[in-house]
Amino acid sequence: MFFEGLLVKSALVADKNGKLVEVFRTAGGNRTQYEGATRRVLDYLANDATFAKLASPEVLQKLGLAKAARRGRPSKAAQRT
Repeated sequence: MFFEGLLVKSALVADKNGKLVEVFRTAGGNRTQYEGATRRVLDYLANDATFAKLASPEVLQKLGLAKAARRGRPSKAAQRT
């Protein structure tokens, strides 16, 4: 399953007849899980040459999924006066 362990958890449980069935539950919804799921989708899409740039450091930095090369706060955008 694509999002197993990030957004979805599956488990085998016995139904009322004793038969094992797979059930799906949410794995939670914190920022780390959503970032991991987003990264997994981008990496999957980047396997196609058309979408290769989606997994580039520049794109991942803009999305907040990768650290910038420099330390400290990002510089403030210039303001027009």
